[in-house]
Amino acid sequence: MRKKSKVYIPSTKEKYMCAKHKKYFTNELLRWKKEIIKSNNLGNILNSSDDNVSSADVVDQASSYTDKSVEMRALNRSRKLVEKIDSALKRIKDGTYGYCEETSEPIGLKRLMARPIATLSIEAQEKHERDEKIFVLGEDVAARGGVFLATDGLLEKFGIERVIDTPLAESSICGIAIGAAVNGMRPVSYTHLTLP
Repeated sequence: MRKKSKVYIPSTKEKYMCAKHKKYFTNELLRWKKEIIKSNNLGNILNSSDDNVSSADVVDQASSYTDKSVEMRALNRSRKLVEKIDSALKRIKDGTYGYCEETSEPIGLKRLMARPIATLSIEAQEKHERDEKIFVLGEDVAARGGVFLATDGLLEKFGIERVIDTPLAESSICGIAIGAAVNGMRPVSYTHLTLP
C-alpha cells in the first residue's frame, strides 16, 4: 500500500520565512505565473482567427474591435500580474519577501497565502485606506468599476471625493495627478493602455 504524500502548508510554529516557507511561496508564485502564461497563450490561439476585422459589415467590425480591446486589456492586466509575481520572486531571493515595504514588519503567513504578491501588512494596507490624501481618478473607475471591475466597490467604500471618474483623456488624468501630487495629495491615476 502506497502512502499519500502530505502537502506542505507553512505553519506559524516554524521560524518566519524559513527555507521551507521560501520554497513554498516560490513554488506557488511559479505555479501561478505558469497558469497565467498558459491561459494567455490559449486565449491568443483561440482568438487569433478573427476574420471580422476586415468584414464589410460595420457591426461585425465594431464587435470585433470591442472583443480585441477587451482581450488587450486582459493581456495587459495579466502582464502586470506577472510583473508583480516576478517582483515577489526577486524579494524571496534578496530576503525581503514577507516583510511590509513600509514598516518592515512581517506581513503574516495567512495574508501571504491568500495573496502571495502582497507587499503591505494588513495594518499598513488599512492605513493606506484611511489616508484621506489618497484618491483614485481615471476612466470609468467609479460608475463602472474600471476595467475588469478592478476598482469595483471603491466608490461605495470611499465616496465620490476619493474615487473620481474623468473624461477619456490620459494626458488630462496624468496632469491632474501631477498637480495633485505637487500639492501634497497622493493620487492613483488609472489609465488604459491599448497596444497597436
